[in-house]
Amino acid sequence: MKITVHKFSEKDIPDRVNWINDIRINRHMHFDLPASIINTENWFKAISVSHSRIDLVFKDESGRALAMAGFADINLHHQHAEFYIFINPDEQGKGYGRLVTKWMMNYGFLKYGLNKIYLYTDTDNNGAMKLYEKLGFVKEGIQRKHRFKNGSFKDKAAFGMLRSEWLDMPWAEKEINLEVGVEK
Repeated sequence: MKITVHKFSEKDIPDRVNWINDIRINRHMHFDLPASIINTENWFKAISVSHSRIDLVFKDESGRALAMAGFADINLHHQHAEFYIFINPDEQGKGYGRLVTKWMMNYGFLKYGLNKIYLYTDTDNNGAMKLYEKLGFVKEGIQRKHRFKNGSFKDKAAFGMLRSEWLDMPWAEKEINLEVGVEK
């Protein structure tokens, strides 16, 4: 299966809203619920002029969105960015999280010259934590009772990967051959 990657566009807003509102996704995400088309359109307008983030959509050959991922808070002076990802709830458990995360790490370290990529996830999101550790992320700490959701406080884990650690990964690309298309 061929997977393409494109910058997030207005056409992707309905998928994003549906995914965020799906319990299979939102139980571990940090979104205000319920998500709405109008609020997501406003979010998109605000981020579309930002130079400190990139938001991408990964699609199959038929144009069906499989995953959304990106970097927020890209800081070229400090050479770091925060990674996020979420997978189409109907496509979870099929390896797209691993594939997209690897692609994003290669993209971030090669395209932006980052020294560190970091992320946060709830400590009860066992699948994500196992994936990040298998891919070489280092757990850097726990933010205790950091987030209130569904009537209780949740701990949040911080993970990071340094450029030197990424270079040692067998899946690390050594040159930029990763292009992001623009959907027409």
